[in-house]
Order: sequence, then structure tokens, then C-alpha cells
Amino acid sequence: MKRTSNRDHVIATASDLFLQKGLMNTSMDDVVAHSKVSKSNIYYHFKSKEELVVAVLSYRMHVLRVAMETILQRTDQPVTVRIELIFTTLAEELEGRSCVGGCPILSLLSAQIPEVKARINEFLIEWQTMAEKLLVEGIARGEFKETISIPQTAVLLVTIVEGAMLMAESHGNAQVLVSTGQTLLHLIQV
Repeated sequence: MKRTSNRDHVIATASDLFLQKGLMNTSMDDVVAHSKVSKSNIYYHFKSKEELVVAVLSYRMHVLRVAMETILQRTDQPVTVRIELIFTTLAEELEGRSCVGGCPILSLLSAQIPEVKARINEFLIEWQTMAEKLLVEGIARGEFKETISIPQTAVLLVTIVEGAMLMAESHGNAQVLVSTGQTLLHLIQV
């Protein structure tokens, strides 16, 4: 079994702390204390908190991409089922951390780091493109109304995911994500 590197352990620890305590309320000393990795080792890998935030963002985007790609590749299933799986998967992840922290990617915007903002924007555009492909496929399969605007509905899907994560955190109930996804599907299905 491969041992997790100190760098990866620090990223995972910082990611959890940023969600639990908030990005601005988490210091590098907190990361040292919780990761049990020496300060010199952490600063060897990350020259600043900004570098650590960028690494956490890359980690979180990778985790989400892998999960979404797995769902998208299930082409034997209807598009509606795959969209439901997206909402369910995100709800399970959020529930796994007791609905604390909302969206692990958008929560990093508070860092006010230009690179983070640019990368999140690129990521949201990726999400929108993925949603557009699903919608096109859903229309072609006769699952969705032909009259929906694909670009606008894709933006709506991404916006609903992010908003539902915020609502789920606020309510302390990850099922908000699932029911919101079902409502969206109800609106666009044939």
C-alpha cells in the first residue's frame, strides 16, 4: 500500500480545515498542528498560504473531475439518471462532512487570489460544457424538451448545483441537493 506523501497529506488536511474553519480563519500553524507535519516541511512544499490554497484548489478540482467523469461515462444509463447521480454524489460528499463548508471549490474564492479566481472560472466553464453535452444527449434521446436553450439551461444546472450546496449547508441537510436536481429535471423533461 502506497504511503501518502507529506505534501498530499498537508493538502488534504488544509482542504478539510478550510471547509471546517473557513479559509480566512485557518492559519498555517493550524495546518501544522492538524497535519502533524513540521512547519519546515510544509514551507518546503508551499512557500506561502497562497501556494497551499492553489494546491488545495487543484486537489478539489481533481476529485470532482474524477467523480463527474465516472458519471458521464455511464452512457448505458439515461441522461436523467446521470444528472441525478451528479446531485446525489455531491449530496453524499457534503453529507460526509456534516454539510460543513458548502462547495469546496467556490469556498476558496474568498482568498482573493487572482490565480484561484481564474482557475475556478475555467472550472465552471468546464462544468457548463459538460452540462451542455448532457443536455444535447438528453434531447437526442428524447428525454428533454427540444425547446430548452442548451447554453442557458447548462448555466442554470451549474448555478443550481452551487446554490443547492449553499442551501444544503445552511439547512444542514444534503438532501436539498437531491430534491433540487429532481426539480430541475422535472422542468426540462419531456
